[in-house]
Formats: sequence, C-alpha cells, structure tokens
Amino acid sequence: MSRARSQVQKVRILRAVLRDRPGYLGKLTQLIGDAGANIGDIYKVRASGDSIVRELEIYVESEAQIEAVLRAVESSDGLRIDAVCDPVLELHRGGKIAMRSTVPVERVG
Repeated sequence: MSRARSQVQKVRILRAVLRDRPGYLGKLTQLIGDAGANIGDIYKVRASGDSIVRELEIYVESEAQIEAVLRAVESSDGLRIDAVCDPVLELHRGGKIAMRSTVPVERVG
C-alpha cells in the first residue's frame, strides 16, 4: 500500500487481550499491518493466567481503516480488542487552559 508522506494520520491506542502463547502478538501485528495501519509503541499492561493485555499505538488514515483492524481481530481466535482510545482527545478532556486567580478570593457575591 502506497501512502503520500504528507497525509495526516490519526493516532489510536488499542487495548488488546491476547493469549499468552508464542505467535499471538505476531498474529495481532500482522492483522494490523494487513489492514494498512502502522504500529508505533507496544506496551505490556498486565499478564494474568493464560492471557496478556497490551496497548498498541497505531497510525491510521481513516476511521474505516480502524474498523478494518477491528473486524480482522474480531474474527481471530485468541485475540480481542477491549478498547480503542484517541490519545489526543484524552489530552483535551480536562481542558488545556487552567485559570488561577492572581489575588486571593475571600468570598464570592
């Protein structure tokens, strides 16, 4: 798949639960790549029993590409996406601007 270098890409964080056996992380990354998404960082969140939770930072060109990744993973045994997060949106949720009084406020009204 050929991409224009100047095309703006969206960043998404996928929280994936996969079987803690050899080959499952490779299977997940292959599915992401086959959908045309690029992978940034991969973090191990936790491991318990026979599963492991990882967060993968992916770069996509459209929401349709994210949907393609989700469909591919959904149809695979031993893999599941628990959450998709937009890290840019999360940074803005609390607001970027903080307001503070330069003088103490003793009462309002």
